[in-house]
Amino acid sequence: MELATIRRAVLDDYTLDTPTATVLNRRIAAAVREYSRYNPRVVDTTLTTVADQAAYTFDVPVNGIREVLYWANGTYYTVSQEIMDRLRLDTPYALVAHYAIEDIKEAAHVRGLLGDWEWRGTSGELILYPTPETTGDTVYVTYYAPHALNDDGDGYDTIPDADQEIIVALTIAELLTAQQIAAAGTPDMAEGLERVTTHFMGQNIAQVIHQLRGKVAAKYGGSAIVVGP
Repeated sequence: MELATIRRAVLDDYTLDTPTATVLNRRIAAAVREYSRYNPRVVDTTLTTVADQAAYTFDVPVNGIREVLYWANGTYYTVSQEIMDRLRLDTPYALVAHYAIEDIKEAAHVRGLLGDWEWRGTSGELILYPTPETTGDTVYVTYYAPHALNDDGDGYDTIPDADQEIIVALTIAELLTAQQIAAAGTPDMAEGLERVTTHFMGQNIAQVIHQLRGKVAAKYGGSAIVVGP
């Protein structure tokens, strides 16, 4: 999705003033951050354990964690295959139920080997439980990431073109926020029989902002990812 296309679409609908391209780019970036809370990128990565270290951080922005596969203290790699062979008994597989029973037994064992994890969004830390005892084990992580400008700085390649209307709406909402702040500081005026009433403007703008921001929730659900600082 190209920045120039977004800017043109925003200016088609937003006529209260004429923001510069620089201002528009900043408002679009804010809109993309809001959009990323509802429809983030899903990225797979790995991290390597360090003995006696439970907390791990990332070098890239992370909105949240979707899934972590952590074989606690490398147990999977050292004993899993041998134990699996022992778990799966010789059974008359002509009986369909025996397939299910053996699968359940194996799945329960695998779950017992998996470690647990916690994502602390406020500090941006992934906490592994139990604390790794060895260095060099691989932990597989799937996380949510915000959309970002491409390397050329002229667009957001990871946002589908079908969502242009949503990005435009969120950008206009960001622009209207500045108008709302200005309206809040504008007093009603009266001189003789003439009166200018402005105190309804803030409420009206707030309603429009709510409607515009509701477009992303309408498509991707009402719950946004809570992003830590």
